[in-house]
Amino acid sequence: MASFTRKVDVLRPGHRLENWGAGCALDFQGAVTCTTYGRHGFIIAADYGELW
Repeated sequence: MASFTRKVDVLRPGHRLENWGAGCALDFQGAVTCTTYGRHGFIIAADYGELW
């Protein structure tokens, strides 16, 4: 069972969350894009995924 150390909100479409040099955004089609301060990251969607 997953747990969080603090209460967090759901990431809504069109919004971005940044924390400790990393950020994630959810687009209006449901894809999540996350990047780090070093510009590494990933995209994950229902029918597509990519790492860099």
